[in-house]
Amino acid sequence: MSSIITGSSETSSSALTHSLGITVAAAVLAWFAISPRCRRARQVIRRMPLFSSSIDALRSLHSGIVGDYVMWIVIGVVVLGAIFMQFG
Repeated sequence: MSSIITGSSETSSSALTHSLGITVAAAVLAWFAISPRCRRARQVIRRMPLFSSSIDALRSLHSGIVGDYVMWIVIGVVVLGAIFMQFG
C-alpha cells in the first residue's frame, strides 16, 4: 500500500511575479501575431535580414501537410521527454 504525502508548499511572490510576467508576454506575442492592427509591423519585421532568413527556414519546414505537423509534435514531445529524463 502506498502512502499519500500531503503537505502544503508555499509559493514565493517572485515565482508568482515571474509566472505572471511570462503569461503576459505570451498573450502580447499572441495578440501581435494575430491582430490585424499589427500587420504593417509584421511586414517590416519580415523584411529585416536578421529575421527574414529565420522565417524562410521555418516556412520551408512547414509544408501544410497534416502528417508533417503530427511529426513535429511527436519530435517536440520526444525532445521534451529526453530533457526531462536527463535533468528531472
